[in-house]
Amino acid sequence: MADPFFYLYMKNILLLSFILISINLNCQFKHDYIWTLGSPNPTTSPRNFILNFNDGQLQINQFPLNLNFRTVNPNFSNNNGQLQCYSNGCIIMNKSGNLMENGANLNPGFIQEGTWCEQGYPGGNQSHLFLPDPKDSNEIWLFHSAVSESILYPQPTFLRYSKVDLSYNNGLGKVIEKNTKIVIDSMITFGELSATRHANNIDWWIVSPTARPDTLFRTFLLTGNGLQGPFEQHIGKPLDYIYSGGGAFKINPQGTKMARYGDGGQGVYLYDFDRQTGQLSHFMELDTPKYASLGGAEFSPSGRYLYVSTRRELFQYDMEATDIGKSVIRIDSLDGFKTWTTVTFGNLQLGPDCRIYVVPTTSVEYFGVIHHPDNKGKDCDF
Repeated sequence: MADPFFYLYMKNILLLSFILISINLNCQFKHDYIWTLGSPNPTTSPRNFILNFNDGQLQINQFPLNLNFRTVNPNFSNNNGQLQCYSNGCIIMNKSGNLMENGANLNPGFIQEGTWCEQGYPGGNQSHLFLPDPKDSNEIWLFHSAVSESILYPQPTFLRYSKVDLSYNNGLGKVIEKNTKIVIDSMITFGELSATRHANNIDWWIVSPTARPDTLFRTFLLTGNGLQGPFEQHIGKPLDYIYSGGGAFKINPQGTKMARYGDGGQGVYLYDFDRQTGQLSHFMELDTPKYASLGGAEFSPSGRYLYVSTRRELFQYDMEATDIGKSVIRIDSLDGFKTWTTVTFGNLQLGPDCRIYVVPTTSVEYFGVIHHPDNKGKDCDF
């Protein structure tokens, strides 16, 4: 794309967080080549959009997805980049834009029983993600963190999974398992789920940070024989769960390094990750007193650079620097550009086209684009 910003209508979406979240994929797979977002209202001119990366450059198409998304919009495409299913955290839809068989009542409880789901599930960033089964090409796993089923205790309480089988209904699929609880913990974060391939490039590691003061991380291993774990580890410093839904937890495309952005000015933490053992190590805290709330983090395609954003500024760190903290470069800050309101910086998402998309924290008609994120400093062309 030639321009640093491109037009796109957004409604009730602050962050594109869970598309497919920093998932380390082999190049032959195109599971994240379609992104879904928007709203079906008004019905005379629906504002649902598909972002399609299949033709070498991003194509933006208006499409009747028949769903309201809030901050939860996971989706899954097959190996050829064709959309198979998507969700707003309340229901699961098939590729035809209709409710999948047994796809209703995802994340049950007071949110489903009230009117919340009319606008989509109010989950945090990276609270839902789809993964392909390592063995059965027809099966798709949805991992999702959910608030308590009771309005008397509306904090993150459950980590769940659901399963889709595309062999049913002539390829339209069926939800064959739903809302299975794998963790019950009131200190699960509002989001921050992330995944990467095992060192064998077949299985998957799923990593779930917590907001517990004992700095607990849980990892799971998804293999062709099912789900293993949780495996528990304590490392680093804690982050407050109240802010966890506005933060980010990203794994570089190589699956070797993790960055955790703490919303509310809590800072940015780095970890190394072992794709063979699933262990985190070498915790590092970046010097981040400048960071305010509502931002994001993302690695460049090579993993060389880490980008960190706030509402007002965009920064770059060099992961190969002798002192990573001192390598920081401010790429840009707000210049007053606005439509009905200021176009801010916000969450960051690496696209299949190797660009990083900067999603504003306000419902405006623009995304920012880092065109060459593997270039140092201003040469990244934001």
